[in-house]
Amino acid sequence: ARLSTAVERGRVVNMDNYYTSPVVAVALAENLVYIWGTCRGNRVGIPAAVQYSKGEAAKVKWGTMKMVSDKNHGIVFYGWIDGNPIHFLTTADGTTVNEVTRSVGRLATQVQATICTKRYNAGMQAVDCHDQLRQTFALASRHGFKKYYIKMLLGLIDMALVNAYIHYKMVNEEACKIS
Repeated sequence: ARLSTAVERGRVVNMDNYYTSPVVAVALAENLVYIWGTCRGNRVGIPAAVQYSKGEAAKVKWGTMKMVSDKNHGIVFYGWIDGNPIHFLTTADGTTVNEVTRSVGRLATQVQATICTKRYNAGMQAVDCHDQLRQTFALASRHGFKKYYIKMLLGLIDMALVNAYIHYKMVNEEACKIS
């Protein structure tokens, strides 16, 4: 029930392993902002029961999964093997497991994965597209400045330009179609 309410309100955030932590997840959940995201296995608060080492990952097959749920805070932690160990944290989804298609060489294989993995991957595609667009404008990365705040300001201008471009394309779909 929580996921459908969160998704309807648009309050589910994709996070990458740099920002994802149990402390952040709890703080955001208290403000009705739910997350799903990859996290570093050695991050403080990640249960050791879900952590995979690279050596351990090499010994088990793809789709092998460990899960720990913290009902007090509404957090679910996953350790999942997808070639390399992936550590995942979510407050938006429960413990539902489904299958995803993974390409191993030339073969498409069905492996077990969490429902949040599919949703996370769909959201991260949009983030990756946004990052590519930001590189197109890239005022902040084209210049070097001695004053850090100038580069930060240019980064914010980059974000504003990309968001304005996306908004323009959404509003003017007919004008933006390629003939």
